[in-house]
Formats: sequence, structure tokens, C-alpha cells
Amino acid sequence: MSCAQSDNKPAAVRRGGENYAELVATPHPDRLVLWPVEAAREDFHRRPMLDDYTLIKVWDALPTVNAVLLLPDRPWLEFKACLHLYRRKPGPGGS
Repeated sequence: MSCAQSDNKPAAVRRGGENYAELVATPHPDRLVLWPVEAAREDFHRRPMLDDYTLIKVWDALPTVNAVLLLPDRPWLEFKACLHLYRRKPGPGGS
């Protein structure tokens, strides 16, 4: 099978997942690491899967990025400077 013919889609997409929230929800992981812009996506609000999770840690490197005066690709680094760690809640929705 050539590369052009191979099905490189994630398993969740092959099973019918249509958006990013469904791809994340399919394995129902214990923990999620998302950029804030990912957590704010509309598909996470239409399918409120993050209600099953608690934000437990935020890594914010923006002060470090901003401390560097001349920095190539600053907008990209600013965009990627913050990560959120979520843990699945115990109980019916989270277990």
C-alpha cells in the first residue's frame, strides 16, 4: 500500500468522530493537556466533555517569553506559552 492509499486517520475519526472534542473524548483519558485555545473551541462547548474534568495545573511560560527582548517567532511562542492540565473527575461522568 502506498502512502497515498494508506488510511492515516486517527481511529476515532474512522469510527465517526467529527471534531476535536470527539477525538479527545473517545479514549476518555484520565488526564488531558490542552492549550487554552483548544479548551475554548466551540466543539468542546457543544459537547461539554470538559465538565468531566478538573483543571489541576497551568504551565505559563509567557513571562519568560516576554522577558526576551528580541525573539524570532514571538507570536508563535506566545501562542504556545501556556498549557492546561486536566484530570478526569471521579464519579458517573468522570469514571
